[in-house]
Amino acid sequence: MRLSYVLVVIAATFLLASEAFSTTADSVQGKISDVASPDSPTQRLLRTHHAAYEDGEERALTLKKMKRMRKEGKTKEDYAAKLKITDEVNRIAAGGVGMVQFMNSHKYDKYKTYINFLIDMKRKGK
Repeated sequence: MRLSYVLVVIAATFLLASEAFSTTADSVQGKISDVASPDSPTQRLLRTHHAAYEDGEERALTLKKMKRMRKEGKTKEDYAAKLKITDEVNRIAAGGVGMVQFMNSHKYDKYKTYINFLIDMKRKGK
């Protein structure tokens, strides 16, 4: 007998033993569960995205404010202290955890905006 015939017989035996070709209706099969429609109002949101600045005008860091802060001599460290994030910035700079959460905060956005403003002003020589 050739090897290919032996392999076909072995494969057929495994298929019959595993009920791959089962035609009976009472075989043990998984049932399809009812899944809620994604448009359903009861659908849970697993992730939320917060609006960057809900009350934008009060919390936004405008160019006018940044120029005034720079004119007053406020450094990035001073601004971090005003935002009350100095400890968090130092902890993350030292290799602490929580960097992603911190970088998603509105305080970090304001801090980063002011740092970028200071860098741009230094490059322009103003």
